Amino acid sequence: MLDPPDSLRVQRAIESLAAPDLGTVVLTPTPGTQSGAVLLQDLLDLLGFPRQPAWQVLTSGMVDVTIDILRRRQVQILYVLRAHRLHDRLWDLLLVLAERAHLTLWLTLHGEGPSLAQSRRLVGCDLEWHLPPPRHRQRREPPEWRPHRAPAVTAD
Repeated sequence: MLDPPDSLRVQRAIESLAAPDLGTVVLTPTPGTQSGAVLLQDLLDLLGFPRQPAWQVLTSGMVDVTIDILRRRQVQILYVLRAHRLHDRLWDLLLVLAERAHLTLWLTLHGEGPSLAQSRRLVGCDLEWHLPPPRHRQRREPPEWRPHRAPAVTAD
């Protein structure tokens, strides 16, 4: 979901959707994080789990534990605010979580679209763009990357 003006109103509207007990989680990643382990800890923190000091470097075991918890807590929708600030490797991690935990992932980009590297991570995903699609020139995009436009989601 793109929020071109980077509106606090849009961010607050998305935050108000959080209802972990009903299967909807809104994640605001730790600012500046480039670590998958920190991103997973941010997510588990929202679900009431204490931070794990041993989780310094991302491992497949950490991913498996997180997926198991997401399934057990019946998380169906995960909104990620400020997704444009995450390294594209973390987009890969979020896509793995979405696929393996069987949840709908909403990447919210505030003020700008995804980088070319980020958008390439979405090749093969079932996408809908809410608001304008990214500004990359089509000739630079992989041919199979063709998200379709969808109506904007508003807080009104």
